[in-house]
Amino acid sequence: MRNKKEQISAVKKIKATKARLTTLQKIKGSFVKGTPTFNKTSPEQQKGAFFVVTYKCYTRLFYCAYDFEHQHFDVEIKHLKSRLGQLNFKKDRYEKQLIQLTNKVTGVCFGSKKLARGRLTQKTYHAHPERWQKDWAAARYGKMTISWQSGNFVFHYHPETHTLTFKAINQCVISLSDVVFPYGQDHVHRAIQTQMNLKDKKKYGKPIGK
Repeated sequence: MRNKKEQISAVKKIKATKARLTTLQKIKGSFVKGTPTFNKTSPEQQKGAFFVVTYKCYTRLFYCAYDFEHQHFDVEIKHLKSRLGQLNFKKDRYEKQLIQLTNKVTGVCFGSKKLARGRLTQKTYHAHPERWQKDWAAARYGKMTISWQSGNFVFHYHPETHTLTFKAINQCVISLSDVVFPYGQDHVHRAIQTQMNLKDKKKYGKPIGK
């Protein structure tokens, strides 16, 4: 939710885009009336009989008012209107997502939507509900992701018995038997053994292996 608020506040170009669009529309209006006028801070200026647009690295030169109006102002105004529409759309989308995050409870579908819908749409599952329950249980409980960026004190692995234990939110200790690592079992054993061989646990008791 905080991320969405930051995204909404990050869309800061709307005000500047509106101001730039208003400035160009006023200058173009003065061209239509036949009396071209420019803002002092605008990159568009008139230099003698020529019209110039000064950018950071280069300058565009126009020899007549007609080319200046249609080749520059019309193109820039069209681009700014499109840009403003995109910014407003992005801001509106972020605000709607923020409202949904605030008021709506996000649903979770275990085992993918395809499997959930297949319960009623696929003939195999419709005729044999037990097959769907088996596949759904395998998809839901088939794997678990454990965060281990800078150490994890919740999970404990016992290499002698290949048992993984962890404490749940309700303080209940859950034990998983026959837990092996197909890739890196030797590294896990070596890291645990190194940890256990440390003499000063108070000083070196932090996790040293990932």
